[in-house]
Amino acid sequence: MPNCSVCSNPLASYHFGAIVCRACAIFFRRFVFRKKEKVYCNCFLKRDKKTIFYNFIIKWNILELSILSKKFNDPTQLFSPSGAVATTVEDFYSAGNSKISKNEIRDIFEPFWNYRYFNVNRPLLEMKFGDVQNMALFGILLWDPGYTNLSETLAETCHTMRKIIFRELNSFLDNSGTFFYTLEALNLIERAEQKCREEIHLCGIHNIEFDQERKNMILWDK
Repeated sequence: MPNCSVCSNPLASYHFGAIVCRACAIFFRRFVFRKKEKVYCNCFLKRDKKTIFYNFIIKWNILELSILSKKFNDPTQLFSPSGAVATTVEDFYSAGNSKISKNEIRDIFEPFWNYRYFNVNRPLLEMKFGDVQNMALFGILLWDPGYTNLSETLAETCHTMRKIIFRELNSFLDNSGTFFYTLEALNLIERAEQKCREEIHLCGIHNIEFDQERKNMILWDK
């Protein structure tokens, strides 16, 4: 029987998503069931919140594709969070009231989809990241001090948060060489985001309608 993951007590079993002893389970039960007070964040300006979200969300969507491919055990497909398999490139862009043929759509946009699969999704899957590494990537992508339009306070917070995440991740990986896979994953995601921007520009050139808010997120000045 494994030890408690909190206090190392040998009398442990599965409670609340983790292996813990009865005493720790009681502590977490109190936390789970007690009445919570809602706290609203006043740390940043409203503009800061929009900036960091717009800069982050497309990168997260790219990482999420590899997480979902692993979750649904099919690295050859791109999935939505619901588990639905992504539509074909021709059908996807035809739905945007395009005046160009499906063959033209395939010639123009299929290279971008192939890039997303062969140069981003598949390499990320081959890195075999676990939940901890994926959550670390999530945090690193969110707290990026390199974004433009950040206030001085938010940029400083981003630097601090990234430093903490990198330190904790390196400790979790026990200073192994796999830490550098995290840096490579960040480079893959950055390049994939640039490809998304190029793809959206082509939609404009060929008069393909695209969700305006998502378009604004992708083309946001970074």
